[in-house]
Amino acid sequence: MKVFISWSGPESKQIAEALREWLPEMFEAVDPYMSAQDNGAGVRWSTVIAEQLEESSFGILCCTPSNLGAPWLNFEAGALSKTVATARVVPLLHDLSPGDVGSPFSEFMAVRDDEDGVWETVKAINNSLDTSRDEPALRRAFVRTWPELKVKLDAVAAPTATVTSPKREDRELLEEILELLRAQANDRASQSPSPARTQSVRTHEVLADVERLRAVSNTLAANHPGLTVSIDEEAETVRLIAPSHMEAQERNAVKFAMRKAVDEVGWELVTRRRIRPPGTDEVTPTG
Repeated sequence: MKVFISWSGPESKQIAEALREWLPEMFEAVDPYMSAQDNGAGVRWSTVIAEQLEESSFGILCCTPSNLGAPWLNFEAGALSKTVATARVVPLLHDLSPGDVGSPFSEFMAVRDDEDGVWETVKAINNSLDTSRDEPALRRAFVRTWPELKVKLDAVAAPTATVTSPKREDRELLEEILELLRAQANDRASQSPSPARTQSVRTHEVLADVERLRAVSNTLAANHPGLTVSIDEEAETVRLIAPSHMEAQERNAVKFAMRKAVDEVGWELVTRRRIRPPGTDEVTPTG
């Protein structure tokens, strides 16, 4: 069974590496995967990682105080939630408690990276296997191997710089907007306007769609300097232009969030990457 280990930042990477080495000692049938590069390298997102996400049956999110707001960790959490059952995704918290984390991590069974939390994770992995081990045997294996993992987790270096609290308000605002869009779509499906009112209702809906898409684009632009979002009401198209300096994983996280909003209203999303400084028109498609 493939277990996808998501990480972002040096502390999180140390935890992910420790888990990747330790899990095969607990489970012969488990094949752990973690990408080899940090999210600052600009090339983490690839077809290989996309395939690994699709093939994974379990996910572990290595969360630390410094990476809760990281676009890449949030992106992989969202991707895992679409391919793996909620009970099979575990945010593993280092120097955090479950009450410290917000969405999307709070949607899963978040546990600390202490003995009790890792044991709960082990049991969840065991329950996800096609052929699970009986709990007494599983516990014996855990008691035997846990001290080795504990040493590595205890040795995870704290960040040298002062860590500021993750900026959650933009993400929470975006989620509220998307929830509003879903509610609006449900309301439309339950209503059957008379032919005489169809045109006026349609006009009102388009205006509402534009306002909500504008709110999403403003949120993204405020959180990602240099990002340009234009809305073509007549063509029902949103054009997203990323600055040339934006890393690949950040572009994908932005595109993922904007596409969710666009899909909710049935519009089209066109993405481009700027290859010249702002003020010029030369852009290249990003796919």
